[in-house]
Amino acid sequence: MAWKIAIVLDEVHKAMIREMPVWALETPSRREQADEIQTSVEGFWSPEPAFTLFKAGGAVGPLAILANVVETVLEHHPRATCLDLIGVAASPELTEIMLSVDFEAAGESEDGLLFIKPIAKVPDVPELVMDARGWKTWDDLYDSFFRVVGAPDWHGRNFDALNDSIVSGGINLVEVPYALVITNLDDAGAEAFVAVQEFVDFVREIGTRGCPISVAIRG
Repeated sequence: MAWKIAIVLDEVHKAMIREMPVWALETPSRREQADEIQTSVEGFWSPEPAFTLFKAGGAVGPLAILANVVETVLEHHPRATCLDLIGVAASPELTEIMLSVDFEAAGESEDGLLFIKPIAKVPDVPELVMDARGWKTWDDLYDSFFRVVGAPDWHGRNFDALNDSIVSGGINLVEVPYALVITNLDDAGAEAFVAVQEFVDFVREIGTRGCPISVAIRG
């Protein structure tokens, strides 16, 4: 299931459906292309819809249209923690609409505005514990993380590979959202301690992009 969704509120912009599911305001041209688009991405975000057209429903202007559709979008994408709003300008009214569904402003995307749902407001987030007792190297950290998320044996041991498996998904048995907890760090070696610091920085950075993940050090 997807955690990032695009909502297109104008008649011009296109979003990359292979990067995220897209909800787009219905226009004649989009309606003509809908079947072709659906076929090209069939099953890509299953069981969630990959491409959905919606009507304005009598609303006038992007803000009113967004207010009408955003709760429906979230009903169809229950794991969504990042919304890319394309075709609407930043304003106090927009912020109010998004806060009503627990989403906070998080800057700009390539084409729109990003709003994220803090992981603290995501219900039933599982806690994955990584026990650092005896860790000496980066490999010890990776081995522990791979165990708790059920990573395949071929998973790469670098941040690019972690970004692919955590953010893009479809690789590990356990997908976000989850909260990582690293325990007994005082019993880890110097190299492992540095590795944990860099790993924590990485996890927190992808969290700022809306990925529903957190990390804490306990004990």
